[in-house]
Amino acid sequence: MKRFTTWLALVWASLFLWLLPAAHAQTGDDYTQGVVVAVPAATIWFKPTSGQTTWADLHYRLNNGPQQNLRMPWSGANARYEQLLIEPVATGDVIDYSFTYNKGTPAYDTPWFQVTVGSGGGGGDDAVGGAAG
Repeated sequence: MKRFTTWLALVWASLFLWLLPAAHAQTGDDYTQGVVVAVPAATIWFKPTSGQTTWADLHYRLNNGPQQNLRMPWSGANARYEQLLIEPVATGDVIDYSFTYNKGTPAYDTPWFQVTVGSGGGGGDDAVGGAAG
């Protein structure tokens, strides 16, 4: 009987996890993104191009350090979500980042992007749209 109860609990747990809404992958046509660097500060930005996005989360690692997960504030002045990195940056630092955002009810995940501080990009943006990695 104990074996059956354990099996039944595992079946229910598996079914429950399978039914949870998962974050869906989304294409780059749904948003633009990039990094603005003015050493020692770096700001990562995310701008949805369609749908009704009411929040965006930033996930990033600086030089393969621990991952930071932050809810991004909306910048009305720039009409996009922006997040200043917690750590200062220097030329040669590598920033890996991705986003989770909503369009209505479901959440969507972007691929990971990577930018090297000092790699250029012009116009004050160290990298306008980091390379997907």
